Amino acid sequence: MNIQIISSSIREERKSHWVALFIQQWIRENTSHEASILDLRELNFPLFEERYKIQDNPSEQVTQFRNDVNDAEAIFMVVPEYNGSFPASLKNVIDLLFEEWQNKPVSLAPVSGGIFAGMQVTKDLVFTMYRIGAFVTKSRLHVGQVGQHFNEQGEVIGNHEIYDKSMQLCIRQLEKFASLNR
Repeated sequence: MNIQIISSSIREERKSHWVALFIQQWIRENTSHEASILDLRELNFPLFEERYKIQDNPSEQVTQFRNDVNDAEAIFMVVPEYNGSFPASLKNVIDLLFEEWQNKPVSLAPVSGGIFAGMQVTKDLVFTMYRIGAFVTKSRLHVGQVGQHFNEQGEVIGNHEIYDKSMQLCIRQLEKFASLNR
């Protein structure tokens, strides 16, 4: 299964990207699936005025992003909580596409620096993804106090058992949803 991991923070001092690195490493080490990161900071997209299919001349980079999402059998979104919701950079690329999200299995990794592990971001993002027709898994990889639990290389600091169990559940549900799309 081809899984695209969207690292949605574009902030310079972001720590949620560490979780994206962890997810990619975990998938590669514990499954036979392919895992790539779509890093929105690296992609540095402008604010889109129109959906991809309406754009007259989308850039190669935008077309590649669209193809990566479209061709993925599943998506894992790493989402920091910004003021109780998800980053504008993620909303920008969600709204860029539409058909590409239809029936797409999506798992979430809400991330925060505080103890609540991005609980607020989940309700907004689940609703948004539901409205565009994606299948959002019930299992999530909630990460609170990210700087105390992960390092810059995406390695877990201390006990990784809870993250392993969460990843197993998320991957199982992504596999189940993806099998329905075949």
